[in-house]
Amino acid sequence: SVGQTIARAELQKAEAEVARIRSEIEKRTLRAPFSGVVTAVDVEKGGAVSLSNSAVSLISAGDLEIESFIPEINISNLSVGDPALVTLDAYGEAATFGARVVSIDPAETVRDGLSTYRVKFHFDAQDERIRPGMTANIVVTTDARSGVIAIPQGVVKEENGRKTVTVLEAGKKQTRTITTGAVSSLGTIEVLSGLSAGDILLIKE
Repeated sequence: SVGQTIARAELQKAEAEVARIRSEIEKRTLRAPFSGVVTAVDVEKGGAVSLSNSAVSLISAGDLEIESFIPEINISNLSVGDPALVTLDAYGEAATFGARVVSIDPAETVRDGLSTYRVKFHFDAQDERIRPGMTANIVVTTDARSGVIAIPQGVVKEENGRKTVTVLEAGKKQTRTITTGAVSSLGTIEVLSGLSAGDILLIKE
């Protein structure tokens, strides 16, 4: 009937208007790509925004990560999965947090004229003490060995390809030839042969 046709047309017109309003609302709605907490709003009502400027800052409610830039001279020692020990300036060296390397950028990033590679770490566990923006100090374990003898690298003397150290035997100084292995980032060097547990090594003569 004519009445039903008019009613149907009015309904379609109303539905189209609802769709238009919803579309306008969507255009004016900001949706975050992840769940989190808004930490800053840098715009005001009526203000202009652009793609190059931040309007809203949002921190993820999930796991926090650490971003560090490693010099190219050290990057070859790192691998995804390497464990790390983290301290935060806010809590001092007594409070340590476990972390792990989760990604290493394949391309370099030049910082202050030096070639570096961006490395990301994830904390092993959530901790309410860890907050965004904190300064982190990271020690990464790239190689762990047990049952080895390690001595300060500076006490090893080398001449004509022969490496020696000075030990105390029966109250007398003796020169001992050694072979060495890996050098740690802490300044110690692995001794493969020439020294045994219990030997007295003279650091200063």
